[in-house]
Amino acid sequence: MVESALNPVKRSVVVSNMENKRQRINDGPDTPPGLFHSDSDATSSDGEQGGSTPKTAEKRSGGATKRSFLAEDGVGKIQVCDLRPMRLVVAVGGNALQRRGEKLSFENQLSAAMEAAPTLKMLAQQHQVVLTHGNGPQVGALALERKTATFDLLGAESQGQIGLIFSQALGSVGQSAAPIVTQVRVDANDAAFSNPTKYVGPVYTKEEAEELAAKNGWIVKADGAHYRRVVPSPPPLQIMQLDAVRALLDSECGVPPMKMMPIACGGGGAPVRYDDKGALKGVEAVIDKDNCGALLANELDADVFIILTDGGGIWENFNKPSAREMCEVTPEYLLSTKAGKEFPGSMGPKIQAAINFVQRSERSDVYAAIGDLRDTEHILSNAAGTLIKKHVEGGVRWRNPADAVGTSAAKAAKDAAKAL
Repeated sequence: MVESALNPVKRSVVVSNMENKRQRINDGPDTPPGLFHSDSDATSSDGEQGGSTPKTAEKRSGGATKRSFLAEDGVGKIQVCDLRPMRLVVAVGGNALQRRGEKLSFENQLSAAMEAAPTLKMLAQQHQVVLTHGNGPQVGALALERKTATFDLLGAESQGQIGLIFSQALGSVGQSAAPIVTQVRVDANDAAFSNPTKYVGPVYTKEEAEELAAKNGWIVKADGAHYRRVVPSPPPLQIMQLDAVRALLDSECGVPPMKMMPIACGGGGAPVRYDDKGALKGVEAVIDKDNCGALLANELDADVFIILTDGGGIWENFNKPSAREMCEVTPEYLLSTKAGKEFPGSMGPKIQAAINFVQRSERSDVYAAIGDLRDTEHILSNAAGTLIKKHVEGGVRWRNPADAVGTSAAKAAKDAAKAL
């Protein structure tokens, strides 16, 4: 179980406020034309037409409120299917800000963030959104520049750097954000320190990696077809600035449409420990951002934990002619396959983090999602990416290539061409 779970009474009040605020927005005289458009009234849990139903009551009954509305995306209007206001924790990988083969520059990262910004804003108009992000390429690059700096300091520095990138991208489409430099407590005696697994920095050929390892005393491991440096990655135990995130969500500015989007636990947070005198001290490690994001989502009682990558959802026989993408899958199915236990490269921790979030939650309706950053607008509707849920008939449902959109469609077409 995770520590200090959000009080359910307070959570229901916040959700009720979210519903009430949305009703005022939909009905108020000052509503911008076309921002929200409902094609049906709210449906109560017994199926009768009526006012908004509190979220907790909807969950007990299995009911849902379904609407169609138009949301501003910074360019035009997008029609979206909406079930109800939800609390989302969205994790963007550091690799998603640096497409493989691209130079790790501010301009390239800002360009990638700008691709996601309109959809993140769209989500924040109807849901509560907490953004978190990876820092693998960025913290590795900082470590190359400043070899005497410890990884807790570099982690905090990368939080500021990437927080600035997302703040500028979101601000460019009219969505304010509040990056929070987050410290996360770990166990300094964890076994992870004897088996480094966290990928940081750029990719190398095997020869380059071996040369750098010998020169700098690194440990390097294969990451797909390339090699990267690895450092200790202990599991997160406690998010020290959790109350700051809650304060933003529970305030008026956190009610959809959000005036301020929190950005927290970037790069898994800066790892810290308590010393013998009770003082917080930095720890030389990098916490996996997806593992920390899952803890953040559990602590905030999130409805959905979304992991955005540079490679789409979860695939069987990835990069082979027989490849197929999972549409929905249970943790049990994943844990019984290679996808859950030994998935190669950096995808394994993402899958495990999604499993952790779903299994730790006591609620039956929460789910995690893994998909490409460029497909964000399609993931909640399950048109792209993979949903990890507690209940899926048969344990897994495979995506029909004919129904795929975004990068899933591109991947299906590529695999079909290989099979010819």
